[in-house]
Amino acid sequence: MLAMAGLHGQQASLQTLYFLNPMGWNPASAATDDEGVVTAAFRQQWLGLSGAPSTQWANARMPLFYLRSGVGVQVVNDRQGALRRTEIGGAWSYRLLDREGLRLCAGLGLSLVQASLDGSRLRAPDGDYEGPGFTHNDGTIPLGNVSALAPDASFGLDFRFRDLRVGISATGLLAPKLALAAEGGGRMVSSTNLHLGAGYVFSVGAGTSLQPMLMVRSDLVKMQLDAGLRAIFADGRAFVGGMFRGYGDRSADAVSATAGLNWKVGFSIAYAYDAGLSSLKNVHAGTHEILLSYHFKAPGKGRPPKIVYPPRFL
Repeated sequence: MLAMAGLHGQQASLQTLYFLNPMGWNPASAATDDEGVVTAAFRQQWLGLSGAPSTQWANARMPLFYLRSGVGVQVVNDRQGALRRTEIGGAWSYRLLDREGLRLCAGLGLSLVQASLDGSRLRAPDGDYEGPGFTHNDGTIPLGNVSALAPDASFGLDFRFRDLRVGISATGLLAPKLALAAEGGGRMVSSTNLHLGAGYVFSVGAGTSLQPMLMVRSDLVKMQLDAGLRAIFADGRAFVGGMFRGYGDRSADAVSATAGLNWKVGFSIAYAYDAGLSSLKNVHAGTHEILLSYHFKAPGKGRPPKIVYPPRFL
């Protein structure tokens, strides 16, 4: 008798420094700032655990003032055990509202997703792995590397009112199906993921501010919550903070410490360390995440003035 079962899991790449990498989860962020931003980030999860997730982001975004919009590009590489997922895409965001202290942007992202499975890193109960060669004795598990491509899309909204910022997005809207089995007996179906992030900055004097933050993630089956607070010093040149991931005994995952520095020339660096709280904490040494970014002045500013033609050109 042969039986097959499906396995389900949340697939969105996890970030502790999500508040510094909005393009990583919300395409609407491409138009929210009045400057261009280039970001690179690296996350090594559950250090010391074989096959633990590892993720890299590289993205850039820039406003297009004349079009009341912004554009962005991004590459994400995520590896979990024998599975690798690479996504390359672009985003366009439009400023639906743009007034003093108030901005609402809507964004659409389109991407190409490549998933690959390295069958040589897998082991089957009836496989033969003695000697230089091996066989899984299972036709659905590839002996080498198999890969597949599929398109995907995302949508988001970003709202700012003075020192309040709220973002909501849905990624994996096309739920691409990627065949990764040797004989077509199985496939990876990407899940749709929802994100809701919010933060508010308020001054406490002497060039110091506090920012409480919240991030809710869901794959429409399970939900996870990040709640944190960071203190921003020297008029934005440095920050330290802490975060808790989870909302109960069964979902408690980690506590995090974060810190960052900004230079006047536009460069910034941030670091986060996650100390595990789940049962996996006994077999790993925590999670490290580092983020580098560069802010630059975007060309142009606003719409050009209305042209008034002299009589000779009427």
